[in-house]
Amino acid sequence: MMAKKYIFETVDQIKKNKNIKMSDLQCYYLLYAISFCSRYIEINAWSKDLNSIDFKELKTESMEKLNKSIFSELDLENKNLFFFFNWLKKHPPFYTTEDILGSIYVLCSGKEQRKKLGEHYTQNELVEFILTELGDELKPTKKIIDPACGSGNFLVRILGAFLEKGSFESNQNIVNNLIAGEFIIGVDIQKIPCLITKLRMLMEVVYYQKVIDPNIEFPIYQVNSLLENHEFLEDNSFDLVITNPPYLRYQLIDQDVRKKLKDIYYSATGRFDLYPIFIEKSLKLVKELGKVIVLCSDKFMATQYGRGIREYVGKNAELLKVYDLSAIFPFEAAVLSAVYFFEKHTNNNIVNNSDWFKVINDVEVLSKKRLGNVIIDEKWRYVEDTSEAILKKILNNSNILLGDIISKVSIGVQTTADNVFCKEMTNDFVLEKKLEKEVLHPLLRGRNLKKWTYTWSGDQKNKDTNILYPYENLDGVSIPIQLNDYSNVKKYLLEHKTELSNRTYFMKQSSKKWFEHWTPRSFNTFSGIKILTPDLSSYNKFSLDTKGYFYNGTVYGIKLKNEYILNDYKYLLGILNSNVLSFFHKQINSTHLHSKKYRFQAPTIKEYPLVFLDRETNEYTEIVRIVDEILNTQTNISFLEGLLNDIVYRVYKLEIEDRGIIEAFCES
Repeated sequence: MMAKKYIFETVDQIKKNKNIKMSDLQCYYLLYAISFCSRYIEINAWSKDLNSIDFKELKTESMEKLNKSIFSELDLENKNLFFFFNWLKKHPPFYTTEDILGSIYVLCSGKEQRKKLGEHYTQNELVEFILTELGDELKPTKKIIDPACGSGNFLVRILGAFLEKGSFESNQNIVNNLIAGEFIIGVDIQKIPCLITKLRMLMEVVYYQKVIDPNIEFPIYQVNSLLENHEFLEDNSFDLVITNPPYLRYQLIDQDVRKKLKDIYYSATGRFDLYPIFIEKSLKLVKELGKVIVLCSDKFMATQYGRGIREYVGKNAELLKVYDLSAIFPFEAAVLSAVYFFEKHTNNNIVNNSDWFKVINDVEVLSKKRLGNVIIDEKWRYVEDTSEAILKKILNNSNILLGDIISKVSIGVQTTADNVFCKEMTNDFVLEKKLEKEVLHPLLRGRNLKKWTYTWSGDQKNKDTNILYPYENLDGVSIPIQLNDYSNVKKYLLEHKTELSNRTYFMKQSSKKWFEHWTPRSFNTFSGIKILTPDLSSYNKFSLDTKGYFYNGTVYGIKLKNEYILNDYKYLLGILNSNVLSFFHKQINSTHLHSKKYRFQAPTIKEYPLVFLDRETNEYTEIVRIVDEILNTQTNISFLEGLLNDIVYRVYKLEIEDRGIIEAFCES
């Protein structure tokens, strides 16, 4: 608590001085380290007060007594030196394992800057937990690297842990190995995090040894570990790689960098994030039978862009265990995270099912609880021990996959200009602009969809609106309208021509007209009977549409093959909204967002195992009747759902014990 209080007080003070830029913080970090070290190594210049301090003298003395290379960076022309010096004299640093300098850096960076860089630093409690779990794997004789070290949380704590246990002589050997690049090495693409890591290492050595050679160079390198080749980044050189790589989505990665990464890395597939590539890089760096520990998002386990790294791991490593962090939320990132423990096995073709642990916070102390396994298949998924047998029953007792009976499952229209085409398009707005109704259609969004049904009024901006759909229907196919045939729509669109024409990716990457949608789909997609689902939901929320509503990119629509009738849709809707299918979906889609909402996307939906009964069977008839009653009355839904679930359990031949586990899981 003392460290956290110190961090927030310092950040508040720094932010009050509006003249301070990120580059100025470098001076603060250097002065902070001098202040800390002066408690153990005499720095005469630091003992002076604000009126007599000579920063040139301080710089010279720090270079001579602490580190020549690091403190040569102290900018004597910086206007904030007196401000920082005064603050540190009043609030002197103290020893702590908390990353004070890194925390100040992150809190002063701002969310947008951190998002741009994909930076999320690791909590101290989590670092301690992971290092404890490594156990005997951590030895000062092993060569360790963090290829995305940030402010050095893993590396500094490893160094400090060994110095704390050693004698002066043994610690000097550790320091000598460190400087020789035979112990721990850190790499980061950002300058200030590299400086922070060096300073933290310096302070660890000074704290425990009370002496240091000012001529040493700490093995922390500011390079791009994914794209640059250096001696200290040779493949098959390390016993252990431990890292928390940046989360940087595909669209935020420079196009030239994307191309280079695709040329080098097997895992750079689809619209990839950076962190799967760091997993591959880590496995390349480590020796045969070496360990790789990566703290990252768990989305790669099931997503399309994760296919490359899943295949790469399958051929080159064994996943030993996974620590699920969903209960402790270590970052502000949009995705939950996990800690993956790999062991390198070249040409490994063994499919292994790894241990799955849940990390829980018990009175500010992290502990673990084994929940089951990570099933390694085409996709990876978490499966509780009690759930796997039920999952197999559901699969074995099904007689068809949803993908076998559908004609189409597709995401909705994507305009890339919603401000123009739909956000304002209430019924009143349409009347005011006198827009031709032939090109306007009620639009459903994910937020309109409920379990069984949907709501739409046409009178709420951004929610219940129409969509301006500038296409005509030619035998179910959408073709662009002739603007001159719709004078008011033409006038409205011309008012927004600059905005629409400025969609440079749109104009460069397609032959579409300036007023079109990026992905319009077709009239066939929206017409007729269909089942809808939001692409993001905390539970199965399928609904039936018989009115031909349009829907946008937050919704998936399911249309069955021509031989299926309305009652078949109702029967299917009952199955899809049952506890059995909700349980199945969550079991095979264990990756989900911070809000605990699951993705409902075409590849997963197609894999749903169904028991599709003949229309004459009692269970088919009863399910259709119950669904009809739910759709028509919208009352006593809980009671009716209970009746429905009883029938579906019976259809899938599930026992009383199975039902209890499923219901407990669905309610959690």
